Amino acid sequence: MGFHLEVRGWERTLPGLGRPQSLINEEIRNCDLFIMALWERWGTPSGVFSSGTEEEFYEAKKLAQSSGRPAMWVFFKDTTNPNEKINEFKEQRQNERDVFYKTFQTLDQWRDDLRSFLCKWLDSLEQNVEFNDAIEEKKRTKHLSNILYRISYHKYFGASLHIDPVVFFTIEDEQSLLSWKKLTPVQRKEFVYNRLSENLGLILGAAPYMGQFRYKVSEDTYILLATISRYYEDSLEQSRVYIPRDYSQICTKSDAEVPFEGYI
Repeated sequence: MGFHLEVRGWERTLPGLGRPQSLINEEIRNCDLFIMALWERWGTPSGVFSSGTEEEFYEAKKLAQSSGRPAMWVFFKDTTNPNEKINEFKEQRQNERDVFYKTFQTLDQWRDDLRSFLCKWLDSLEQNVEFNDAIEEKKRTKHLSNILYRISYHKYFGASLHIDPVVFFTIEDEQSLLSWKKLTPVQRKEFVYNRLSENLGLILGAAPYMGQFRYKVSEDTYILLATISRYYEDSLEQSRVYIPRDYSQICTKSDAEVPFEGYI
């Protein structure tokens, strides 16, 4: 969607001179979303509030009221061992009606709810954000994420066996093939270069490294989509990439092919 999510918290706050909680508060001022999840632990006094957690809440609330960000989500976990401070804080939210909080029973429920809320929140951001270079790039490359492939390879035993070590990337569904066809020539070259670069370890020691991208027609018959040959330190410009002009070139499965566990 053109967005990058980075989790911030006191654990990642840089050390520095000053009241510790003040340094942590700086993280909140740079955030778009503030998430508070309370269970049984309230925390220790911050020097201003009864806990750093409480101070962070009011810091986020003040920023949200003055500038509209960060968005604020508050969660309470139901527990058989309630914390008095947390109960007081929850009652205060009910009385002041300043935040619409959610409760959850299990960690699995909280995880699922959080994932759902994040997706809806990102949808709302995309509808309101101005189209910038990141959004345009997302539209231009949206088909890349729809290409699914399996990996196999020639296990490299040495030149004496006369086996050319190759990594094979095999499309098995028509939707992925359609997404491949929608890529520009430059995108196709970048795609095969990046796939081979990510899997050089499968043919470690080969010179040069070779990759073959193909579409499976039957158990032993494939349509050739692209080939690439490169050395370890080669850039895309230095690599030899071949993209057939049509989809008529047939290749067959090698007896020396070894499947790589996993589906990409």
